[in-house]
Amino acid sequence: GAGARSLILRQILPKFSLAYPNIEVRISEAMPEEAKQLLFKREADFLISGDGSFSDTDDFTIEIIKAIPMMIFVRKDHPLVHKELDFLSLIKFPLVTASYFSPNHHFIKKLSKLSKQDIKLSPKIVCSDYMALKNIVLNSDSWLVSPSLDMFMESDLNDGQLVPLHLEKIELKNNISAIELTDRSRSPAAQIFMDMCKSHFDEMVL
Repeated sequence: GAGARSLILRQILPKFSLAYPNIEVRISEAMPEEAKQLLFKREADFLISGDGSFSDTDDFTIEIIKAIPMMIFVRKDHPLVHKELDFLSLIKFPLVTASYFSPNHHFIKKLSKLSKQDIKLSPKIVCSDYMALKNIVLNSDSWLVSPSLDMFMESDLNDGQLVPLHLEKIELKNNISAIELTDRSRSPAAQIFMDMCKSHFDEMVL
């Protein structure tokens, strides 16, 4: 996914390839349903992704690498800025995001429980390019769910043009995880890569 690509692969993959030049690596980016099929067909050893779209089945083993705080961003003159914010007001505006929210995503379940109604939240735009998402949010009343922008390597993302909105009683997080088929053992190379990912996040201030 885009979050894993920006937060992990751009830092870890170069280090891994330099340390282990004889190991062949193939990286694919896929939406949740496509990613599941890559695992089922044994075309991928593991996924690095948020766990929300994979936690409703016993087909997969999920190992959390790091729980990443997520934030809601809008343009500075969005209608909800400087107002008391509640989620039902927010979802009247279009959501843009780098990841698809499955109906069983734990974020959706939490919102439904809190609001005591069945929340259906479908992004209007799903795009893995955070700069494209930023430009959409700057030119519309859309809102973006993203990790803190200072976590990304792209300095243009964190230039102060987008501002965070804070929801009371709702803690947003994305469990960046290693996701594998339940009956598949992890290779030594995969374990080394996971250990490097964990070390990377241990060095970050979240």
